[in-house]
Amino acid sequence: MYKFWIITNLLLCPRQHLKHQARETLLILVNSNDIVLQGQKVANVETVLEGSRDIIDGLEQELAYHNKKQGELAGATDSVEGELAAKAITIMGDRAVPYALLKKIMYTCAEAGYTDVSLAVEQHLEGEGEV
Repeated sequence: MYKFWIITNLLLCPRQHLKHQARETLLILVNSNDIVLQGQKVANVETVLEGSRDIIDGLEQELAYHNKKQGELAGATDSVEGELAAKAITIMGDRAVPYALLKKIMYTCAEAGYTDVSLAVEQHLEGEGEV
């Protein structure tokens, strides 16, 4: 069984006090082998850590694709909120994700225009079996 903790700059409060409603963001999952964006593998962790570049090419290309797609959707609906949501992203991993890898992922996201970054931490519950 897993628990996921979302770490953001928002505080949870009663609905009547919310200024902004929840929005969907892109999701990057990081495990010991792969970096996955929206269910699509974009890079191998070992290759990224061995590389000297700060930009992760596969992630950069996939973020550009999603940025373009979101831009087209925002243009079609002429929604400013849609444009803002396109710039938000969540990175989900566990404590074992090396800082050097996280730094490269965040740098790549920022370079692609995704500057509203939230981190989600995966926590394994003790005493419970695998699901």
